Amino acid sequence: MSAMNLGAKQIRAVLLGGLVALTGTSSAQLAVNPQTDPLQLAQAIAGSGVRIANPVIDCHADGFGEFSYTGSLLDINEGIILTSGTIENAIGPNNVSNKSFQQYRPGSALLDVVTSRTTHDACRFEFDVIPGGDSLTFDFVFASEEYNEWVGSQYNDVFGFFISGPGITGDAGIGSDHNIALIPNSTQAVTINNVNNGSNTVHYLDNAGGSQVQYDGITRNLQAIAAVQPCQTYHLKLIVADASDRKLDSGVLIERIESNAV
Repeated sequence: MSAMNLGAKQIRAVLLGGLVALTGTSSAQLAVNPQTDPLQLAQAIAGSGVRIANPVIDCHADGFGEFSYTGSLLDINEGIILTSGTIENAIGPNNVSNKSFQQYRPGSALLDVVTSRTTHDACRFEFDVIPGGDSLTFDFVFASEEYNEWVGSQYNDVFGFFISGPGITGDAGIGSDHNIALIPNSTQAVTINNVNNGSNTVHYLDNAGGSQVQYDGITRNLQAIAAVQPCQTYHLKLIVADASDRKLDSGVLIERIESNAV
């Protein structure tokens, strides 16, 4: 039907639909916003019972920011997003199976150990945190364009949340840092090869054709937990990276870090 045959309301609907398609964020329940100030990033992730200080971001300028989400797919609502590509590439729909932005930045020595591969395009946010209680927790979603084609391969993209400080024993091969971004009830790190449509499937959702998020696959119901000493200072590093190459974006969406009352 031509525009000449459309009524005024129909024309308005067509124009609005075109505008939504162009803006990308309007039709999606996931919205992302760049945030260049590390202090603002810290504020976005500081939840109940914690104080955050000395935040530092080491990432491509387009690779990090804040997010908000209003649907039920992700099980989280707002916080920060870190990616090995760009935050805009996280926005749905899932209409491209190989969405990719190569940052051409270094990887992470810590994640090299975790994924047993050489990493690239690492995005790292680190800071000091002082918990009011004896635990630290946060919910997160790891998502990637490496799903499902490259599961079981060398392209084992990875997310790590490392903590160091009083009472923390570092993991083998990485000094004083302990990774608490793990598959529940296991010692398995959060990587493409550890959580997918064939392994730890209860924590994985195939997002092929999804309307809200671009990534081909996303994790479900993952929470990082650390036992800590109240009112002591700990150092945290949140890092996501590509493994073995720089292609196909991976990202992590992180809700507020909280500490229990004691």
